[in-house]
Amino acid sequence: MRFLHTSDWHVGKTLRGRSRAEEHEAVLNEIAEIAGAEAVDLVLVTGDLFDTAAPTAEAERIVYRALLDLQATGATVIVLSGNHDNERRLQAIEPVLGLGRVITRASVVRADQGGVVEVGVGEERAKVALLPFLSQRYVVRADQLMSGEAADHDQAYAARVQRLIETLAEAFEPDTVNLVAAHLFADGGLMGGGER
Repeated sequence: MRFLHTSDWHVGKTLRGRSRAEEHEAVLNEIAEIAGAEAVDLVLVTGDLFDTAAPTAEAERIVYRALLDLQATGATVIVLSGNHDNERRLQAIEPVLGLGRVITRASVVRADQGGVVEVGVGEERAKVALLPFLSQRYVVRADQLMSGEAADHDQAYAARVQRLIETLAEAFEPDTVNLVAAHLFADGGLMGGGER
C-alpha cells in the first residue's frame, strides 16, 4: 500500500499583497501528477488547506479542484481540518466532496462514527485514526483556563489529546497498517526557515 502525505497548503495566502494562486495551482497539480505516477493508494491531506477561515471563492476553487484531481488518480483521499481552516465551512462541503469519494473530517468523532477509516487495497488493509485540529479552548475547560499557569494548560491539553489518540487507536488491529493522521501542535519542535 502506498501513501502520500501533504499538509499546510495555505491556499489563498498572499505575499506582500501578491496573489500566489498560480503557484498553488501549479504545486497542487504536481502533487496530483506524483500521486498518479506513483500509483498512490491513500492521500492524507492533514489540515490548513486554506490560509484563512474565510477563503475567497478562488481559493476554494483551487482546493476543491485539487482534492478531486487527487481522487481521480484512483487514490482514496482523506482531508482533515487544520487551525487555519473553518471547521463549519468544511463540514458544509463534506457531503459534496463525499460524492467525489473524498473523505473529510472537520471535527473529532468517535472511531465507530468515522473517526477511524479503513482503506483496502487487494488483501492489504489500513486503518487511519483521524484527528483534525483541536483548539485548546475546546479541550481544556474554561475554569481551568481561568486558574493555574500556562504550562499547566499545555499539560492538560497534551494529556487530553493523548487520550483521544489512544481511544481512536483502540480500533487498530495487528494485521492492518495502522496510522494516525492529525493536525496538531507538537512540543519540542525546532524552528525552521520561512517568511514568518
